[in-house]
Amino acid sequence: MQMSYEFFVLRLFQLVQHAFSSLAVLPDQKPVLIVEFPFATAEDREKLCALMFGKFRVPALSIVPAPELAVFGCGR
Repeated sequence: MQMSYEFFVLRLFQLVQHAFSSLAVLPDQKPVLIVEFPFATAEDREKLCALMFGKFRVPALSIVPAPELAVFGCGR
């Protein structure tokens, strides 16, 4: 099943909005670290960046692949 771009952006927006409200933080005052799955495309990262900087106005954004964080967490 293929999701449309509009549906993807809407669900992502709702998820991020819920995360910020649950944590009781203002998105324009905190940098954001996002863990991406290994097979994310450049297009997916561009959509995510556009959403985070455009809608939420985050001051800084870092997108890191999950395997890289796993290796870092192991201390290697």
